[in-house]
Amino acid sequence: MPRLFVGTFLSNEGVEKLANLSQANEHLQTAWNAKVRWVDRSKFHITWVFLGEIESKTIPDVIGELKLAFGEPTQLAGLEANVQLAEARLAEPQLAEPRIAKPQLTEPQLTETQHPEPQLPDPQLADALFQPTGSAGGPLTLMYEKFEVWPSERKARLAVVTPSTVPDEVLQLDKRIKNALAKFLQSDQSQHELKDFKPHITVLRFPRDHHHKPNSKTKVSDIATTDALFPIRHEIHEIALIESELGNHVDGYRKLATFQLC
Repeated sequence: MPRLFVGTFLSNEGVEKLANLSQANEHLQTAWNAKVRWVDRSKFHITWVFLGEIESKTIPDVIGELKLAFGEPTQLAGLEANVQLAEARLAEPQLAEPRIAKPQLTEPQLTETQHPEPQLPDPQLADALFQPTGSAGGPLTLMYEKFEVWPSERKARLAVVTPSTVPDEVLQLDKRIKNALAKFLQSDQSQHELKDFKPHITVLRFPRDHHHKPNSKTKVSDIATTDALFPIRHEIHEIALIESELGNHVDGYRKLATFQLC
């Protein structure tokens, strides 16, 4: 089954800054006694919610919920995704056909030259065209300013860059996404995925058995940086439903649907 998440990729300027870290930190293999794996530049992103394995037939429903939260997607991945969106539309409630009672019509019928009057939007969907902006009216922005090792230096699994503060508008966006997709989470995922949002970009990964190795000493201070690295500015113009393609010699991400925020 497809493995899906909702994410936002890092902008080009930030990618260029992070892409050079691996060459400047070849010494970490020895310093940490670990065969670290640097994340490919094409994968730098933040994750809003990780859905995990989702049946293909459920993908139109996921896109449909995001459409209700953010409006029509601005991009779909090929014919398959367009078919999926069409299926999602077909699954939406339809207006009931006029009922005919004998010997006369109980409700007026539309002729070929008549058109229905415009319908007022459902109050529950009145804010469907959600257009979040930063406090100054521009795009939502995160500023990554430091390295961290998660979950800790002693039990290192990831090295990430994180912001010192998270704007309220970003937290509101995160809440909106999670509320829209909570019903697709498995019970064992909900506790983890619905907790407080901690935006980050993963830059390297450790072997699973790293913290069990003798003489493994992981220190954030060992990571070599330059004065030009931080801060890394991340303007959030869109969110995307992304498939993580693994196996069969494929290791990459594919956008299934994209929603513009501003």
